[in-house]
Amino acid sequence: MFKFIREFLLNSNLRGWPIPLVRDPKNKRGDVALTLVFISAIYIQIGLLASFWDKKFDTYSAFEWFLACAGLYWARKVSSKNEDIGGSIEDDPTKKNDIGK
Repeated sequence: MFKFIREFLLNSNLRGWPIPLVRDPKNKRGDVALTLVFISAIYIQIGLLASFWDKKFDTYSAFEWFLACAGLYWARKVSSKNEDIGGSIEDDPTKKNDIGK
């Protein structure tokens, strides 16, 4: 029995665990950050529906979780574009190499 569990865990570690992810519309690949935004948006909608029936549901925390997930997705999208958003070393006079002049 122990050998079976060990082999199962080793094989799972080598192959990975497939999990369903929401696909990004631009690159058609599964995206963890977009999946978190999707789940948190559904969580807020459940909270809003629960508020109609006077159920105790913390919609404020659900909205904070949505903002955190949306911020993660936005930051990942901004940082993965590979665009230069700042100046280069040549533009900064304190970073120039003046040795040998």
